[in-house]
Amino acid sequence: MELFNQAISLHQQGRLPEARQRYEQWRRMNPADINALQLLSVCLAQMGELPQALQMLDQAIALAPQQPAFHNNRANMLRLLGRLPEALQSCTRAIQLKPDYAEAYNNRGNVQQELKLTDLALKDYAEAIRLNPGYVEALYNAAVARQSLQQHTQAIAMLQKVLQLNPGLPQALARLAVSFGHLRQYDQAKQALDQALQADPQQAEFLLIAATMATECGHYEEAIAYSERALVQSANQSAALAKLAYAHHVLRNRVKAQHYAEKALQADPYNTEALLVQGHRSANDGDRNAALAYYLRAVSHDPHSGPAHLFAGQMLLSLKRLEEASLMLEKARRLAPEQSNLLGTLIEVKLMQSDWDDLDRLRTELEQSLHQAHIDTQPLTLCKVLDDPALLRQGAEKWGLATNQRDLPKPKFARRDPRRNKIRVAYFSADFGEHPVSLLMLETLEKHDRERFELFAFAIGPAHNDDINRRVRMCFDRYLEVHDKADADVADMARQIGIDIAIDLTGYTLNNRTGIFAHRAAPVQVNYLGFPGTLGAPFMDYLIADLRVIPEEWQSAYTEQIAYLPDQFMPNDTRRAIHPQAPTRASQQLPEDVFVFCGFNNLSKLTPDVFDSWMRILKACPGSVLWLQGASEQAAKLRGLAQARGIAGERLVFASRVPTQAEHLARYALADLFLDTAPYNAHATAMDALWAGLPLLTCMGRSFASRVAGSLLTAAGLPELACQDRAEFERLAIEIASTPGRAQALKAQLVDQRAQAPLFDNARFTHNLERLYERMYERHLQSLPPATLLPE
Repeated sequence: MELFNQAISLHQQGRLPEARQRYEQWRRMNPADINALQLLSVCLAQMGELPQALQMLDQAIALAPQQPAFHNNRANMLRLLGRLPEALQSCTRAIQLKPDYAEAYNNRGNVQQELKLTDLALKDYAEAIRLNPGYVEALYNAAVARQSLQQHTQAIAMLQKVLQLNPGLPQALARLAVSFGHLRQYDQAKQALDQALQADPQQAEFLLIAATMATECGHYEEAIAYSERALVQSANQSAALAKLAYAHHVLRNRVKAQHYAEKALQADPYNTEALLVQGHRSANDGDRNAALAYYLRAVSHDPHSGPAHLFAGQMLLSLKRLEEASLMLEKARRLAPEQSNLLGTLIEVKLMQSDWDDLDRLRTELEQSLHQAHIDTQPLTLCKVLDDPALLRQGAEKWGLATNQRDLPKPKFARRDPRRNKIRVAYFSADFGEHPVSLLMLETLEKHDRERFELFAFAIGPAHNDDINRRVRMCFDRYLEVHDKADADVADMARQIGIDIAIDLTGYTLNNRTGIFAHRAAPVQVNYLGFPGTLGAPFMDYLIADLRVIPEEWQSAYTEQIAYLPDQFMPNDTRRAIHPQAPTRASQQLPEDVFVFCGFNNLSKLTPDVFDSWMRILKACPGSVLWLQGASEQAAKLRGLAQARGIAGERLVFASRVPTQAEHLARYALADLFLDTAPYNAHATAMDALWAGLPLLTCMGRSFASRVAGSLLTAAGLPELACQDRAEFERLAIEIASTPGRAQALKAQLVDQRAQAPLFDNARFTHNLERLYERMYERHLQSLPPATLLPE
């Protein structure tokens, strides 16, 4: 017995090799001693010799199969060996032998969690806690499981209880920081993490959490420093490399982002974060198929990752693979329902599919999410379903904070050279090519007064190579490709050049770079044209509008100061060609002698309320047809929806694509009246219709996006076609269609107005825009803050 006692003593002292030797000597003398087998098994496991440890424990179980602790220990060893199904069986056997065995429930919860059976894991943790309310480990494990489900409020409550039972526990403090960070309660998160790092400053897990939090707060250099420290300390090199990749990706340092992502994937080909970084990088380069391949790899290797499913769904959406996108996004919602932009993307898919089931419920959830600090939605989606300017401002502000576009310290701008008499204006856009923004701006860019203004283009998106881009390049003194440069570097480049006014033509649309403006590219910064509303950003000084899209009494819904143009805010290229030969109605599958309503908006703007309104108009105008644009799947769906509302499906006619814009504009002559959507109006499409001579009927709301068509109609001399509510819209549409000659009279009025209507006078528009730029810059030179600029 003395030999056995020596073995136990050495084991307690941590002298494992000597303890093992004594245990084995005793076992040879007493082969049936199950306690010796059990302790030898524990000793071997502590030495890392898990297969031998398991062999010893199995021998003990063979001698004493009713010992629940043996089965529980066996489960732990099997789990460490990665044999999870067997570990689950051993835990269950331990519980069968001892139904009040809290440790076995906790261990089974751990196995379930590793098997991604989180709901079952939570049930086991709950039972362990019920059996032992002060069971710190089970409380901690349950909190981590809640975090994996993005249930951070519940996780915080559990972790706070852990800290009551075990004050200062570093792991609990670090995990508490994670949940506070997800809820954007950064002060509490920092306080908890600082305590964790103070207790263990070299713990790689804590350093990685600090890197994540620094990234979320927009402190990217700090994130890189934490990640580099974690790289030194961590056995999991891939995780630290992936954090470095992500931080450099957000900083737009493409070379380093790719370098670290590739190294992370070399260390662990299944690292989800690194795969997502590579996907984001490919998406930014415009290679959507490559981006999707990375996202799908992440989904395949981490089938329980909510973010992987969300990004894959968003990329499938951008590729118009709508059915697949819908399935992927629904899976993302089951995995992590409170992810940012998930609800918005689900709504986008439903709108693009004309699938309006549950749309009202999703819209209600979206409104509710605007009041939750940890969920945000892409503001462009909000414009399609909400018509409350105050809510849209709130959504834009949240999106700006979530995407790290904070108001950074203002840099010092060099004094303007008194010998320079030209104002340097820079246009920043991802869309200097075949895109509505460039098509609208082109004539204005060409007509800018080069004696008073020096023009710079900052191309912030993937390179364009088309005829429009070649024309755009000729408009500028310098055309700078900055897609690959970091936000801070682009802003610094603009300051070095001496840009006086920086115009963001992209806003919160595809490939936006609002971070450049957060770093202050110019002393005067302007939100214009690309995004229909406020950016909710403290660093944007002005938003260019007109009194129709933003009445004076609604200015409080916009964080920028409003700079008003006197006629309309949207430019028009009056040099755009319209094909001289309009097609025949027969060539477009339109009946000859009927009233043709046209709705060439993107059908993702179409809501069930608008569609119901259109169907009521068709019902009141027998024989009329509605001419739309859309894919064959949408055509079939909308015809079915029309049929369900008592309208024959063939009364919806769908236009096919034509090779050139000139041919498309010529088609408008075949229609009698354009019916607009709401709350997101026709914008560039409304300009197309009016330029082509087709009257447009709109229903104005309260938001910027819902008032654009009304602004254009007023500038075109047809303000009476801007209705104030849906009832007026329907009444007027029916009246125009039912009154012989009324539509033709409106067309003639539109053509007659061309000589004097502001909408068709680009020289006047350009002069007004330049004068607005001068007024903005004069305030800056006088050291006056930005202020509302009413029309002169």
